[in-house]
Amino acid sequence: MNLKGIFADDNAFVKLLVTAFIAVMSVIIFSVFAVFHNVEITQLAMSVGLFVVPPIVSAYLVSREPKVFLAVDKLPSVNNALFACVFMVLAVPVINLLAEWNAAVQLPDNFAALEEWLRNAEDTAAALSKQMMQTSTFGGLLVNILLMALVPAVGEELFFRGMLQNYFVQWTRNAHAAVWLAAFVFSAFHFQFFGFIPRLLLGVYMGYLLVWSRSLWLPILAHFVNNALAVIAYFLFENKYIDANPDAIGKEFSLFLIIGNILILVFLLFLQTKRRRRCL
Repeated sequence: MNLKGIFADDNAFVKLLVTAFIAVMSVIIFSVFAVFHNVEITQLAMSVGLFVVPPIVSAYLVSREPKVFLAVDKLPSVNNALFACVFMVLAVPVINLLAEWNAAVQLPDNFAALEEWLRNAEDTAAALSKQMMQTSTFGGLLVNILLMALVPAVGEELFFRGMLQNYFVQWTRNAHAAVWLAAFVFSAFHFQFFGFIPRLLLGVYMGYLLVWSRSLWLPILAHFVNNALAVIAYFLFENKYIDANPDAIGKEFSLFLIIGNILILVFLLFLQTKRRRRCL
């Protein structure tokens, strides 16, 4: 029996249920495998089980052209790839500043217990991430780039943009609504309330990269660059190769520099949208 595209004619809700079932089964299977290994292997297994396998299997079942469904059938142009990388590098100060503002948000007094729990959960997650990134060798750095940059970039973009955003397009018939919905789920899925806003905007940016280029490889590249920059900068700072704390970039900028940085980013987005319209 050929299962390819067996759910292709069903609505987006049915396809979402199929994906949810596959994701649960995949996580269970990979969890059994991961429990017998160290933290790095567990992290890799869980990322693959949750984010990589479900979109690939789902695309095969819900579409007669899985590669087209996930938008992995073509590579982005060199110009688009260059734009995505440059934009992510230039966006670091704004992302850091937004993260600081978001972290300073305080819930009403009635939700003090919830706020304490959320902050403790985020502190624990941050401590775990830093523990995983602790290495003094370039071999360890490459492993961290694999685990914390490449695998998440491929897996999360397959899941949230390639698959989920696709479902939202089918459901809403509106690409803009789909981009924002997928970005909202993407940010909420990380369970980090005090980092929600910058991650939401990053998700929106990734979503529009897919809309503009019709190639999932472009948001994968941008996602990888964003994560890899953080991993490499942390390695260089912790091992005394650089003096500047990468997490502080943007937080100590003057208002003039921040506004200038934002204007540059807006101008780049304007050029990209204008160029896209000319190509249509």
